[in-house]
Amino acid sequence: MDDQLLLQLFILTVIIFIVLMIACPPFRSLFYKEHPNELNPISAEEFVVRFEQKMPNGVLEKELRWKELLEKAWKVRDFEIELYWKRTNYFWLFQVPAFAAYFLVWKNDVSNDKPDELFVICCLGIVFSTGWLLINKGSKSWQRHWECYIDLLEDRYYGPLYKTVGLKSSYSVSKINEIVSCAFIFVWSLFAVKFMSENNITICLCSNSEKFKPFIAFTLFFTSITLLSMFKGYGRGYFKGRNITFYKRKVTYKKGDSE
Repeated sequence: MDDQLLLQLFILTVIIFIVLMIACPPFRSLFYKEHPNELNPISAEEFVVRFEQKMPNGVLEKELRWKELLEKAWKVRDFEIELYWKRTNYFWLFQVPAFAAYFLVWKNDVSNDKPDELFVICCLGIVFSTGWLLINKGSKSWQRHWECYIDLLEDRYYGPLYKTVGLKSSYSVSKINEIVSCAFIFVWSLFAVKFMSENNITICLCSNSEKFKPFIAFTLFFTSITLLSMFKGYGRGYFKGRNITFYKRKVTYKKGDSE
C-alpha cells in the first residue's frame, strides 16, 4: 500500500478513535473505566454475621458449615495456584515463537534497513509480556483472597497452621515471575527502540515527514491502545454491584418411535 494513502488512513483512524472516545461511552469503557467506589470495609464481627445469617440455627450445624467453608477456601486456593501456573505456561508459548520469529527475520534480512514486520514482532512481544505481568498479578490477588479466609477461620478448628512459618524470609515465586515478565517487557521495548534508531524513524509527524512511516505509526497506535485497555479499560477488574437476569427457554418433549 502507498505510504501516502496509509498516512491518510492513519490520520483518519486516529480522528475516528478520538471522536468515539468522546461521544460513545460504551466504546470509551473499552479503554478507560472509572473506579466505581462501591466497596465498603467490614469488621470481623460483620464478616461472621454475613455468613451466619444464611446458616442453620443449630450450633452443631453452624460449626459444620463453617468447617465446610474453610475446606472450600483451601480447595479454591489450591485451584487458583494450579491455574496460575497454567497461565504462566500459556504465555511462555507466546514468548518462544515471538523470539524465534524476531531472530529469524533479523538473520535472513542482510540489508541495513530491516523490514517493518520486525517492529510488529517487538510490539507483539510487549503486549504479550504486559499481559503476562498483569495476569500474574490478577491470579495472585485471587490466591490471596482465599488465603484471607483461611487466616480468619483456621484458628477455630485446628489452630494457626497457615500462620505459623518456619522461616524468617524466603523468595516469592509470584514476585519473581513478575520480575521475569517485566524483564521481557524491557527487552522487547529495547528491540523496538533499537529498530527505530537504526532505521532513523521518527514517531512525530510534524518533525520530518520523510522519516515518518505510517505502518510503524499504526503499529505503535494499536499497541498503545491495547496497553491502555489492559491497564485502565476492559482488562481492569472492579468489584461493584451487579444486576442479574435469567431467561427461560421453551423445551418440548418429543416421544421417540417404538421399535
